[in-house]
Amino acid sequence: MPTKKYDWIQLKQEFFASDFLEVADFFRQRFGKFTGDNGNIENNVKGWAVEKQEWKKKNNEEIQARLRTELIEKLKIKTEEVLAAKNIAYNLLIQYLQCQAKELNGQTLTPVERRFVDGLSVGKIDTINKWINIELGLPTHIEEIKGGGGFLPNIIIDL
Repeated sequence: MPTKKYDWIQLKQEFFASDFLEVADFFRQRFGKFTGDNGNIENNVKGWAVEKQEWKKKNNEEIQARLRTELIEKLKIKTEEVLAAKNIAYNLLIQYLQCQAKELNGQTLTPVERRFVDGLSVGKIDTINKWINIELGLPTHIEEIKGGGGFLPNIIIDL
């Protein structure tokens, strides 16, 4: 019986692109057999399964590294934006407290300062800070920081 001519490079590419983990299964599905041709098939496909496993592992590692890099970049941008918003909230709080201190010292607020104080409260600034902390994955209440007990309340009292 004459031996068949196979395009081994093409077959290897098809095997690598397939879902088959074993070369024998791939050849049985493709040609209905795996043996024959005086061992020609076995000789030509030796090491394909191991090579495919290594290729898949390397490919998966590259994909994971690329996804990790993309995620880091997305989180970095989001964190920078959220930190900028937190900075704005702190500046609003500082401005609010300065206006309150001015009033406590008996000084008259300008019309702009009066509208600012009347339109903003510590509660609103606290709400903004909570939203920002949620975005950053930070605690929003002192109980979340102390974990239901511990040293933090003592530090606050001692201060």
